[in-house]
Amino acid sequence: MSNLISQIASACPEDVTTEVLAYLLKQFPTCRSAFLSLVDALVNPDDYEVETQYVIDEGRPDLVLCDNKGQGIILIENKPWHWSSFTSKDEERDQLKRYAKHLKESGFQKKTLCLLATKDNRSRLLEEAQFVPPDDIKFVVITWEEVFCNLKSVCPEGTVEDFLLEDLQAWMLPLMSLQEVVVPPVAREIKERWKDVKTIVEQAKNIAENIIEKDSSLNRYSFVRTSQRFRQDSDLANFYGYAIHDEKSGLDYFFGATIAEWMFLRDGGKQSLFVLTAHFRWEANMRNGKPIIDPEVLSRQCDFEIDKRSPSPYWNAKGCTCTYPLTDSSDGHAINPEELAEALAEILRKVSGEINKGQ
Repeated sequence: MSNLISQIASACPEDVTTEVLAYLLKQFPTCRSAFLSLVDALVNPDDYEVETQYVIDEGRPDLVLCDNKGQGIILIENKPWHWSSFTSKDEERDQLKRYAKHLKESGFQKKTLCLLATKDNRSRLLEEAQFVPPDDIKFVVITWEEVFCNLKSVCPEGTVEDFLLEDLQAWMLPLMSLQEVVVPPVAREIKERWKDVKTIVEQAKNIAENIIEKDSSLNRYSFVRTSQRFRQDSDLANFYGYAIHDEKSGLDYFFGATIAEWMFLRDGGKQSLFVLTAHFRWEANMRNGKPIIDPEVLSRQCDFEIDKRSPSPYWNAKGCTCTYPLTDSSDGHAINPEELAEALAEILRKVSGEINKGQ
């Protein structure tokens, strides 16, 4: 039997927001009525049924509400975070254009396409989509802030729906309220000479491998694969480097250059293009019921910064990400491969020491 817990147990953070909202709309008519008043105040809420991850030829809208009389359909695309984006600006792949195509070809008389965003990201998403709906399709944009306000107004205090809303809002708002960080203009310069940056990382990796081989305190570490992503049109997720595995603790790391916004910036204005990032998966970070190392220890003892903004699947229920800036250089000019390799080896020794304390 499918219930709320089983639906969200293995879901990603965006799916959690969709599934909890869908559960509220399915189980509580007052919530469904309050929600639909934002989308289309003229429809009868009692006529609409709710589905999530509804599969169509053109993709998979996050949430679908269908009129049980076969007259109306509402497709909802959920973009709850400041980093949320569409799949592509390509007309053949763009989500809103694909869903509009499906609606246009459907047999429903009343067709609605809805973007569920936040106050902070709605303008950016609309500019990114450049979407012009066909004449026979109603296009609306609502925000999570409006959804919380409307649904809370109809949920009696202390009820199940009130509890779920409070819990969802408490979890979402810290992430929703983060303003999108503007990556410094120097990122443009970095992109222009990305090949040089990659060369520095590659050379530093080769030097670090020699250091690790000769240092018994580091023989727990091994470089396991190349990790890279680069998009010329994005400031949010560009990186190149190597995955590092700690054979004794089972922890995984990333070493390399990144201009991803959540790793590129440091508290106090310090910036580093070159970083060491630790990925904590809770189930892999446990031994005899205790964590091998607490991220807070890395933050406190080793100057790692716990990343609470990353869209990484390791954050929240499954784990988290911590980043250590290997230099104070944001542009890569003030570093050479030897210095970078030594900086990497030094912090790995320090992390090993902290892990050994807890074992």
